Amino acid sequence: MPIPTIDIEKFKKIKLQFDASTTYETEERSKGKEDLQFVDGENQWDANVKENRGDRPCLVLNRIANHVDRVAGEQRMNKMNIKVIPVDDIADPATAKVKEGLIRHIEYDSTVQRVYPMGYESMLMGGRGAWRLNKEYVNNESWDQKLKIELIENPYSVYIDNINRLDPDWLFVANNISDEEYDRKYKSKEKGEFLEVAEGDIGQWMQDNKKRVAEYFWKETTSQGFLYLVKTKEGMKTIRDLPKNKNYEKKREIFSTEIWHIVISGHDVLEAPIKWDGDSIPIIMVWGKELNINGKRKVRGMVRHVKDSQRAYNYERSAWVETVALAPREHWLVTKAMVNNHDVYWSDAQKGIRVKYLMYDIDPQASDGGRPVRISPSAIPSGLERSAAFSAQEIKDIDGVHDSYLGETSNETSGVAIEKRTLQAGISNYVYTDNYMFSIQETGKKILNLQPKTYDTARMIRIMGLDEAENVVKINQQGGFDLVKGQYDCRVRAGPAFATQRLEAVAEINKFYQVAPDAAPLTWDIWARNLSWHGSDEFADRLKKAVPINIRGADEGEETQEQELSQELQQQMAEAQKIVEEAKMEQAKSKIEQAKAKVEQEEAAIDIERIKVEADKVESQVKVFKAEAKVVQSSKNNGGNE
Repeated sequence: MPIPTIDIEKFKKIKLQFDASTTYETEERSKGKEDLQFVDGENQWDANVKENRGDRPCLVLNRIANHVDRVAGEQRMNKMNIKVIPVDDIADPATAKVKEGLIRHIEYDSTVQRVYPMGYESMLMGGRGAWRLNKEYVNNESWDQKLKIELIENPYSVYIDNINRLDPDWLFVANNISDEEYDRKYKSKEKGEFLEVAEGDIGQWMQDNKKRVAEYFWKETTSQGFLYLVKTKEGMKTIRDLPKNKNYEKKREIFSTEIWHIVISGHDVLEAPIKWDGDSIPIIMVWGKELNINGKRKVRGMVRHVKDSQRAYNYERSAWVETVALAPREHWLVTKAMVNNHDVYWSDAQKGIRVKYLMYDIDPQASDGGRPVRISPSAIPSGLERSAAFSAQEIKDIDGVHDSYLGETSNETSGVAIEKRTLQAGISNYVYTDNYMFSIQETGKKILNLQPKTYDTARMIRIMGLDEAENVVKINQQGGFDLVKGQYDCRVRAGPAFATQRLEAVAEINKFYQVAPDAAPLTWDIWARNLSWHGSDEFADRLKKAVPINIRGADEGEETQEQELSQELQQQMAEAQKIVEEAKMEQAKSKIEQAKAKVEQEEAAIDIERIKVEADKVESQVKVFKAEAKVVQSSKNNGGNE
């Protein structure tokens, strides 16, 4: 997309947008600023009432500030953690953890322990807080950039598109600067192109020797053509370019959005348009309790509805103090004759100067034995005290911050009752915490959107774990994590800070040991690692060695040693198995030889038996032949005789 041109019509439109935001929020801005001043102790007395009281006491006993500090302090203890989750099939959990660790390091580098809470406290008091994202170079010798989170100290400097407030199409960050600062920064950049546009609203852009300078962010949306859903042999398919005469099932127009930024005065463009890398304006608002009345949006903090009770409390306490101050001190009924010779002492006592004793002379003409008589002062009206106590209770009832929530003694005596009352106070103000979490989640989404465009080179980056331990990883290179590809989303988890979590873990583990004491020797190292005193990690490392390795798992060094021992043992077992196999082979061979010899013996015996049988058979045949021969011979002999 080409660089947008700022002509006179565009400049008029910008000025009209600023006027529209100012007009829409005039009442809410006035009320919000009044709430901020009220918490600070200003304007807690109506101007007319204070003027009419003249020199009479007008005390400001600010109970609201303590309530705000209590709610804000609790939130500071409950750290918000952004958790990154993969969305599409390209994203993976390991890269999600790196992106999450990078967000955590960006927060650390930006000192968000100041940024986030101050935005939250501003919202509690005035109904709105704000911070922003920015980019800067890693150092003066690098082109690599990094993201920063910066506090917008005056959230009322943000003028927003009220039609689309959650994802605005335009937004201003306007501040009044002195003439000297304006001349130093922008005088040389003035062109005087739009002086005619400034006519009629000079008072809005120039007042009290100050000039208003505004950053202006806006969206430029352009069509990128159409997306078609077509039917193919393989099924339904989505394409961008539709062939001529090709039928389609559905189509929709697609758009691309770019964010642009300029700096303007009431009559000039002081800095030319610069494209912001993200898809949304990098300003994050933290809103308080919101209402929509007849289409008009109203927003407030926790102060708005307790101001009248605070004013009543101030008035009643002032009246009580005034009554006490004006009440007569203890008086003495005396005659001139009693004190005439001791006037100095009695004058000092009347002025409030402490004296050890009061001297007097007996007056025979006076009653009561001629001595001075003490006159007791009138009592302070108890109704003033009850009324002030009632107003103090009203403040607690309206803002939901009761004595138990403040850590003071209250009607609740049991731990359960105190915990329930504290929980009720947290619930009554949870709308502020919920909106705060939403703003931090939006911050995470904007950072995820900017990461592929900011951390897009091959380099080493620092990431941070939940325990604030840092690590260095490679990105966008071989063997590293690819921060450019894949879709990721985030959610926010609220919980106590890591140090508080450790203390809570120790307390819960101790309770568990009371129920299951046999588990203690197997988990001592975990218990010790959560201790907060110096040397607890070394203490835990030593205890860990006493836990069997098959229960606790091997550390990295131990794992290597265990693997070496395992390999050696496997080798020894293999050698022993080989010997056993060889022995079995020899034994098998011996058995085979024995069997073979036996078979040979049996075969030899069978052969001998067969030979004997054959010999017997031959012998039988010989006997038969001999018998037959003998018969033949006998026959011959008989025939010769005849």
